[in-house]
Amino acid sequence: MVRAALAGSHEAKEGLLSWEEEPDGRRPKTVYLTWDKDHDVAYIAMKHEIAPGEAVRQETVDGAVLDYGVSGELLGIELLDAATRLPSEMRL
Repeated sequence: MVRAALAGSHEAKEGLLSWEEEPDGRRPKTVYLTWDKDHDVAYIAMKHEIAPGEAVRQETVDGAVLDYGVSGELLGIELLDAATRLPSEMRL
């Protein structure tokens, strides 16, 4: 399960981003969002920093660019037209 940790979101305020007992022994994960409002492009990263050259493959799907690492893991998603595609909680 992946949850976006957004300071100020209703999930954070209500304590829904953490569990006292983690489901099935899994740890919740954080995604990181950057949004360039001037160009209306957002990037959702699956980890804090992606090193230059770490994304070795890209796939474009319906206005989104998916970045994959060498072992096929999803590193991040670039969203075009982000103002209309991001959930309101993520439009900071």
